[in-house]
Amino acid sequence: MKNLFIGLACITSFIFTACEKDEVLSQADKLTSKKWDLSASMSMVMKNGVIVSSFDSYQEMLECEQATKWNFKTNNTLIVEDKCVPDGDPEQFIVQNWSFSGNEWEILIDNEIAYISRLSENELILTIELPNEAGTERRSLTFVH
Repeated sequence: MKNLFIGLACITSFIFTACEKDEVLSQADKLTSKKWDLSASMSMVMKNGVIVSSFDSYQEMLECEQATKWNFKTNNTLIVEDKCVPDGDPEQFIVQNWSFSGNEWEILIDNEIAYISRLSENELILTIELPNEAGTERRSLTFVH
């Protein structure tokens, strides 16, 4: 009888712990959970809505630019670690303000809009638009943890 009671207790505790739902993280929680390492960058240059060129802008970056880290903080500051600047230099860390704009798929970074194309616990893809002499450059930046 004692063994039956222990067996039922084990089965019951297994059922209740196995059925717990995974915690759903908000966009802000995912964004601010860890530092993001730049892992890819693709660019398209558009003029009058037509793609003029596309290229792997990550391959054109210096190795130190590829090592850039972004750290979104819960106090709405973004700290960009510039690996091209020597350690200890005050300009190594660029501090900017960030906030969601309109919804949690657009971010304002110092009043510039970045669009979140994908955000999971391990991957962030941001799309930004930059002026370019041939038109507008749409750059997709991929970050990972």
